[in-house]
Amino acid sequence: MSTDKKAFKEYFTEFLMLFLAVTFGFFAENFREAGLEKESMKENYNALLLDLEQDRTRIKTIFDSTTKYEYRFLELKYLLYQFHSGKIGWEELKTKYVSIGNMPNYATLFINNMTFKNMQSSGLVSGIDDTQLKSQLSYYYEVIFKRLEDNNHIFDDLGVEFNYKHRPSINLFEAVMKNRNDSLLNSYPPEFSNNENYRTFIMNLPETKKRITSGSLVFELHNYSSRYFSYHNILKEIEQHNLELKEKIETELKNF
Repeated sequence: MSTDKKAFKEYFTEFLMLFLAVTFGFFAENFREAGLEKESMKENYNALLLDLEQDRTRIKTIFDSTTKYEYRFLELKYLLYQFHSGKIGWEELKTKYVSIGNMPNYATLFINNMTFKNMQSSGLVSGIDDTQLKSQLSYYYEVIFKRLEDNNHIFDDLGVEFNYKHRPSINLFEAVMKNRNDSLLNSYPPEFSNNENYRTFIMNLPETKKRITSGSLVFELHNYSSRYFSYHNILKEIEQHNLELKEKIETELKNF
Protein backbone atom coordinates (compact mmCIF):
# COMPACT_ATOMS: atom_id res chain seq x y z
CA MET A 1 0.00 0.00 0.00
CA SER A 2 1.42 3.38 -0.97
CA THR A 3 2.11 6.08 1.57
CA ASP A 4 -0.51 8.37 0.01
CA LYS A 5 -3.25 5.72 0.25
CA LYS A 6 -2.31 4.93 3.85
CA ALA A 7 -2.40 8.61 4.79
CA PHE A 8 -5.75 9.06 3.05
CA LYS A 9 -7.18 6.07 4.93
CA GLU A 10 -5.96 7.44 8.24
CA TYR A 11 -7.35 10.89 7.48
CA PHE A 12 -10.68 9.41 6.42
CA THR A 13 -10.84 7.29 9.60
CA GLU A 14 -10.09 10.33 11.76
CA PHE A 15 -12.67 12.38 9.86
CA LEU A 16 -15.28 9.64 10.24
CA MET A 17 -14.63 9.32 13.96
CA LEU A 18 -14.80 13.07 14.40
CA PHE A 19 -18.00 13.24 12.35
CA LEU A 20 -19.61 10.45 14.39
CA ALA A 21 -18.51 12.08 17.66
CA VAL A 22 -20.02 15.42 16.64
CA THR A 23 -23.19 13.75 15.35
CA PHE A 24 -23.67 11.64 18.47
CA GLY A 25 -22.90 14.68 20.60
CA PHE A 26 -25.51 16.67 18.70
CA PHE A 27 -28.15 13.97 19.19
CA ALA A 28 -27.18 13.56 22.84
CA GLU A 29 -27.50 17.31 23.44
CA ASN A 30 -30.85 17.39 21.66
CA PHE A 31 -32.01 14.43 23.71
CA ARG A 32 -30.86 16.14 26.91
CA GLU A 33 -32.58 19.41 25.96
CA ALA A 34 -35.76 17.55 25.04
CA GLY A 35 -35.68 15.86 28.43
CA LEU A 36 -35.18 19.18 30.22
CA GLU A 37 -37.97 20.78 28.20
CA LYS A 38 -40.28 17.89 28.99
CA GLU A 39 -39.47 18.18 32.70
CA SER A 40 -39.98 21.95 32.57
CA MET A 41 -43.32 21.50 30.81
CA LYS A 42 -44.40 19.00 33.47
CA GLU A 43 -43.48 21.43 36.25
CA ASN A 44 -45.38 24.26 34.57
CA TYR A 45 -48.45 22.09 34.00
CA ASN A 46 -48.48 21.26 37.72
CA ALA A 47 -48.05 24.96 38.53
CA LEU A 48 -50.98 25.77 36.23
CA LEU A 49 -53.13 23.20 38.02
CA LEU A 50 -52.29 24.87 41.33
CA ASP A 51 -53.16 28.30 39.90
CA LEU A 52 -56.47 26.99 38.56
CA GLU A 53 -57.29 25.42 41.92
CA GLN A 54 -56.64 28.74 43.66
CA ASP A 55 -58.95 30.47 41.16
CA ARG A 56 -61.72 27.99 41.93
CA THR A 57 -61.19 28.39 45.66
CA ARG A 58 -61.47 32.16 45.34
CA ILE A 59 -64.66 31.84 43.24
CA LYS A 60 -66.17 29.51 45.84
CA THR A 61 -65.25 31.95 48.63
CA ILE A 62 -66.98 34.78 46.76
CA PHE A 63 -70.10 32.69 46.15
CA ASP A 64 -70.20 31.42 49.74
CA SER A 65 -69.94 34.92 51.19
CA THR A 66 -72.46 36.62 48.90
CA THR A 67 -75.10 34.33 47.41
CA LYS A 68 -76.76 33.66 50.77
CA TYR A 69 -77.65 37.37 50.93
CA GLU A 70 -78.96 37.75 47.38
CA TYR A 71 -82.58 37.63 48.55
CA ARG A 72 -82.01 41.00 50.20
CA PHE A 73 -81.88 42.72 46.82
CA LEU A 74 -85.51 41.79 46.20
CA GLU A 75 -86.50 42.57 49.78
CA LEU A 76 -85.12 46.10 49.57
CA LYS A 77 -86.54 46.66 46.09
CA TYR A 78 -89.98 45.64 47.31
CA LEU A 79 -89.64 47.78 50.43
CA LEU A 80 -88.76 50.87 48.36
CA TYR A 81 -91.59 50.04 45.96
CA GLN A 82 -94.03 49.94 48.87
CA PHE A 83 -92.87 53.32 50.15
CA HIS A 84 -92.88 55.10 46.78
CA SER A 85 -96.28 53.67 45.88
CA GLY A 86 -97.70 55.00 49.15
CA LYS A 87 -98.35 51.63 50.79
CA ILE A 88 -96.09 52.34 53.80
CA GLY A 89 -94.74 55.47 55.49
CA TRP A 90 -91.29 56.55 56.61
CA GLU A 91 -91.46 54.98 60.08
CA GLU A 92 -92.28 51.54 58.68
CA LEU A 93 -89.70 51.93 55.91
CA LYS A 94 -87.09 52.87 58.51
CA THR A 95 -87.83 49.85 60.70
CA LYS A 96 -87.85 47.36 57.83
CA TYR A 97 -84.74 48.90 56.24
CA VAL A 98 -82.78 48.14 59.41
CA SER A 99 -84.06 44.55 59.54
CA ILE A 100 -82.93 43.78 55.99
CA GLY A 101 -79.26 44.38 56.75
CA ASN A 102 -76.42 44.73 54.27
CA MET A 103 -76.58 43.87 50.60
CA PRO A 104 -74.21 41.26 49.06
CA ASN A 105 -70.76 42.82 48.74
CA TYR A 106 -68.79 43.49 45.57
CA ALA A 107 -65.98 40.95 46.09
CA THR A 108 -63.99 40.42 42.88
CA LEU A 109 -61.78 37.70 41.44
CA PHE A 110 -58.13 38.03 40.48
CA ILE A 111 -56.64 35.40 38.15
CA ASN A 112 -52.92 34.71 38.65
CA ASN A 113 -51.46 34.41 35.14
CA MET A 114 -47.74 34.43 36.06
CA THR A 115 -47.17 30.74 35.24
CA PHE A 116 -48.76 31.20 31.81
CA LYS A 117 -46.72 34.36 31.17
CA ASN A 118 -43.51 32.54 32.13
CA MET A 119 -44.42 29.71 29.76
CA GLN A 120 -44.97 32.25 26.99
CA SER A 121 -41.68 34.02 27.55
CA SER A 122 -39.76 30.72 27.63
CA GLY A 123 -41.43 29.46 24.44
CA LEU A 124 -43.15 26.53 26.13
CA VAL A 125 -46.63 27.59 25.02
CA SER A 126 -45.65 27.61 21.34
CA GLY A 127 -44.18 24.13 21.85
CA ILE A 128 -47.49 22.60 22.95
CA ASP A 129 -48.53 20.07 20.29
CA ASP A 130 -52.18 19.88 21.38
CA THR A 131 -53.74 22.84 19.56
CA GLN A 132 -56.94 22.59 21.62
CA LEU A 133 -55.02 22.87 24.89
CA LYS A 134 -52.98 25.76 23.52
CA SER A 135 -56.19 27.51 22.48
CA GLN A 136 -57.83 26.91 25.88
CA LEU A 137 -54.79 28.27 27.72
CA SER A 138 -54.72 31.42 25.58
CA TYR A 139 -58.45 31.95 25.96
CA TYR A 140 -58.39 31.55 29.75
CA TYR A 141 -55.28 33.60 30.46
CA GLU A 142 -55.68 36.28 27.79
CA VAL A 143 -59.31 36.71 26.73
CA ILE A 144 -60.98 35.83 30.05
CA PHE A 145 -58.23 37.57 32.04
CA LYS A 146 -58.80 40.87 30.17
CA ARG A 147 -62.58 40.56 30.35
CA LEU A 148 -62.41 39.91 34.09
CA GLU A 149 -60.05 42.83 34.62
CA ASP A 150 -62.43 45.22 32.85
CA ASN A 151 -65.45 43.95 34.78
CA ASN A 152 -63.58 44.14 38.08
CA HIS A 153 -63.07 47.87 37.56
CA ILE A 154 -66.72 48.42 36.64
CA PHE A 155 -68.05 46.31 39.53
CA ASP A 156 -65.66 47.89 42.05
CA ASP A 157 -66.60 51.41 41.03
CA LEU A 158 -70.32 50.67 41.12
CA GLY A 159 -70.01 48.87 44.45
CA VAL A 160 -68.20 51.77 46.08
CA GLU A 161 -70.67 54.24 44.61
CA PHE A 162 -73.70 52.30 45.87
CA ASN A 163 -72.44 51.23 49.30
CA TYR A 164 -70.69 54.43 50.34
CA LYS A 165 -72.73 57.12 48.65
CA HIS A 166 -76.31 56.00 48.05
CA ARG A 167 -77.03 53.36 50.70
CA PRO A 168 -76.58 54.69 54.27
CA SER A 169 -74.45 52.47 56.49
CA ILE A 170 -76.20 51.82 59.80
CA ASN A 171 -73.54 49.91 61.74
CA LEU A 172 -71.23 51.49 64.28
CA PHE A 173 -67.85 51.99 62.62
CA GLU A 174 -68.11 49.00 60.31
CA ALA A 175 -64.35 48.63 59.99
CA VAL A 176 -64.03 48.34 63.77
CA MET A 177 -66.80 45.77 64.02
CA LYS A 178 -65.48 43.82 61.03
CA ASN A 179 -62.06 43.43 62.64
CA ARG A 180 -63.72 42.61 65.99
CA ASN A 181 -61.56 45.23 67.70
CA ASP A 182 -64.27 46.05 70.23
CA SER A 183 -61.69 47.28 72.76
CA LEU A 184 -61.51 50.54 70.79
CA LEU A 185 -65.07 51.29 71.92
CA ASN A 186 -64.50 50.72 75.64
CA SER A 187 -63.54 54.31 76.34
CA TYR A 188 -66.85 55.63 74.96
CA PRO A 189 -70.20 55.79 76.82
CA PRO A 190 -72.74 53.01 76.12
CA GLU A 191 -75.26 55.41 74.60
CA PHE A 192 -72.72 55.87 71.80
CA SER A 193 -70.68 52.65 71.66
CA ASN A 194 -73.67 50.32 71.60
CA ASN A 195 -74.31 49.35 67.97
CA GLU A 196 -78.09 49.42 68.40
CA ASN A 197 -77.97 52.95 69.81
CA TYR A 198 -75.69 54.14 67.05
CA ARG A 199 -77.97 52.61 64.42
CA THR A 200 -80.93 54.49 65.87
CA PHE A 201 -78.89 57.69 65.83
CA ILE A 202 -78.01 57.22 62.14
CA MET A 203 -81.56 56.33 61.13
CA ASN A 204 -82.96 59.48 62.78
CA LEU A 205 -80.70 61.85 60.88
CA PRO A 206 -82.49 63.99 58.26
CA GLU A 207 -79.79 63.06 55.71
CA THR A 208 -80.54 59.34 56.20
CA LYS A 209 -84.22 59.89 55.49
CA LYS A 210 -83.32 61.98 52.46
CA ARG A 211 -81.11 59.25 51.01
CA ILE A 212 -83.36 56.26 51.71
CA THR A 213 -86.54 57.94 50.48
CA SER A 214 -84.84 59.37 47.40
CA GLY A 215 -85.93 57.92 44.08
CA SER A 216 -82.27 57.72 43.08
CA LEU A 217 -81.74 54.86 45.57
CA VAL A 218 -84.25 52.79 43.58
CA PHE A 219 -82.22 53.23 40.39
CA GLU A 220 -78.84 52.78 42.07
CA LEU A 221 -80.06 49.58 43.74
CA HIS A 222 -81.25 48.32 40.37
CA ASN A 223 -77.91 49.19 38.73
CA TYR A 224 -75.88 47.57 41.48
CA SER A 225 -77.95 44.37 41.66
CA SER A 226 -77.91 44.03 37.86
CA ARG A 227 -74.14 44.39 37.76
CA TYR A 228 -73.81 41.99 40.69
CA PHE A 229 -75.70 39.19 38.92
CA SER A 230 -73.95 39.93 35.63
CA TYR A 231 -70.57 39.67 37.35
CA HIS A 232 -71.52 36.43 39.09
CA ASN A 233 -72.57 34.96 35.75
CA ILE A 234 -69.09 35.79 34.48
CA LEU A 235 -67.62 33.98 37.50
CA LYS A 236 -69.72 30.90 36.73
CA GLU A 237 -68.51 30.97 33.14
CA ILE A 238 -64.89 31.30 34.30
CA GLU A 239 -65.39 28.40 36.70
CA GLN A 240 -66.61 26.22 33.83
CA HIS A 241 -63.64 27.13 31.60
CA ASN A 242 -61.37 26.56 34.57
CA LEU A 243 -62.63 23.00 35.07
CA GLU A 244 -62.36 22.23 31.34
CA LEU A 245 -58.77 23.51 31.27
CA LYS A 246 -57.93 21.54 34.42
CA GLU A 247 -59.23 18.34 32.84
CA LYS A 248 -57.27 19.01 29.65
CA ILE A 249 -54.00 19.62 31.51
CA GLU A 250 -54.48 16.51 33.66
CA THR A 251 -54.98 14.45 30.49
CA GLU A 252 -51.82 15.95 29.00
CA LEU A 253 -49.83 15.13 32.13
CA LYS A 254 -50.72 11.45 31.77
CA ASN A 255 -48.57 11.40 28.62
CA PHE A 256 -45.41 12.26 30.58
